Amino acid sequence: MAEAPADPGAWFQLARALRDIGDRAGAFDAFQKAADLNPSWAAPRIDLGNIHSQAGRWSRALPEYETALRLAPNLVAAQVSLAVALRQVGRHAEALALFRAAQVDTTGAAGLHSRYLFALTQAPGVSREAVFAAHLKFGQRFGQDWIAPHANDRTPDRPLRVGYVSGDLAGHAVVNFIAPVLAAHDPARVGTVIYSTAPPSAAPERHPGAWREAAGLDDAALAEAIRADRIDILVDLSGHTGLNRLAVFGAKPAPVQVSWIGYPNTTGLSQIDYRLTDRFTAGPETEAFLAEAAFHMPGAGACYQPFEDLPITPPPAQALGCVTFGATNAPSKLNAAVFDTWAEILRACPDSRLALKYLGLADGYLIDQITRAFAARGVDPGRLSFAGASPFAAYMAGYSAIDILLDPFPYTGGTTTRNALWMGVPVVTLKGQALYERISSGLLAAIGLDDCIATSRPDYVAKAVALAGDLGHLAILRQEIRPRLMASGHFDPSGFTRDLEDAYREMWRRWRTASL
Repeated sequence: MAEAPADPGAWFQLARALRDIGDRAGAFDAFQKAADLNPSWAAPRIDLGNIHSQAGRWSRALPEYETALRLAPNLVAAQVSLAVALRQVGRHAEALALFRAAQVDTTGAAGLHSRYLFALTQAPGVSREAVFAAHLKFGQRFGQDWIAPHANDRTPDRPLRVGYVSGDLAGHAVVNFIAPVLAAHDPARVGTVIYSTAPPSAAPERHPGAWREAAGLDDAALAEAIRADRIDILVDLSGHTGLNRLAVFGAKPAPVQVSWIGYPNTTGLSQIDYRLTDRFTAGPETEAFLAEAAFHMPGAGACYQPFEDLPITPPPAQALGCVTFGATNAPSKLNAAVFDTWAEILRACPDSRLALKYLGLADGYLIDQITRAFAARGVDPGRLSFAGASPFAAYMAGYSAIDILLDPFPYTGGTTTRNALWMGVPVVTLKGQALYERISSGLLAAIGLDDCIATSRPDYVAKAVALAGDLGHLAILRQEIRPRLMASGHFDPSGFTRDLEDAYREMWRRWRTASL
């Protein structure tokens, strides 16, 4: 039997091939072998860190990234990888410093610049004006000054060709928003083309509509492909997250372009005409922080896949005799102001507890960081519980153990808020001015839960404490919230999609009129 090669480069290439076919365990072993054979090589350390971070093993991911940066202090990939990880564990100031050291906001490619903007949006202490200005800077860098004319057929009432661009069409929360819409589209009104920007999977999760694998196309080639498809309305579902292709939108390959779902903030691109939203979420104060024009849907601004087979259970406080607050948003949304506010609530409700659940929250690193934060604020660590990721059914069932969900700020929940409300769990949120500060408040306002919407941190504390002190009201809300959601249109794919198609038609009419 031949000996295994001692060439670290060969192991590294094998590791990447195994990673690309989904063999994460095999890839990990091969990256580790490459790192062991060449301890001064940063690249396999970054990939090892990525595998650990994808599993929420922060106590192992962070040292790998730190080692990579020590080995290659000026390597942008090492700087950015560690910056992303620091954002994910809530170390925002350090993350932003690394992004800036890598100069991703001045010289980096569009995808790197986007990672910085995502971190900036989640960072506490950064004004919404500064966040907006940074997004406009992206638009100035990656939006083209001159746009070629569009040769689309201008027949007024023909079916529109709508293109959806996303890297999150499998195994991501975005699927719960877009899949029911794609299934409900009326082909007599809308024909869809899906541009998947994620690397092709061995078992792709396909959706109705023409499918284009776009990951292998550079920005210019993808823009040309969209033009060749004669797309009338191009919809971005990513914003400054993940595998976005916003630089393609900067070339305006379609006459009408829309931002929706994936990112609760502006793209910064004037070439994107509209931000799809609703009257409960966006108002004049919000629109001041959008480069796009807000397009208000008549009802819900997005539709979520309903989960009708999940039963509603009584509030756990009825059996336990004490209230359980929950926190199920990403740790990247936690910060000192959130800890201050939540600790004040726990001190005001001395018999209450706080259950935290998310990917990575079973890892010792985050448990230690969060426990220390609450202990420093006078909260006994014994009142906190931690759990990591779980299969979706188990995750949703976990809301049965929560009485009240506490929403983080300034970057509020979105998908998490919908999941909690579907299970009858009220959510207390702090409403701000920018879009990313209002996703939860917009949904709560739409279903009449204004008593859960705070306008200041003291108000947030007061509302959470008042809700915790009325177990009878909690029991009533537990049964009322889901029917309210169903009546609001947020879980009605057919009705929402008809409204969406009407919105697309109106956008098309405006462009057609303006371009005659």
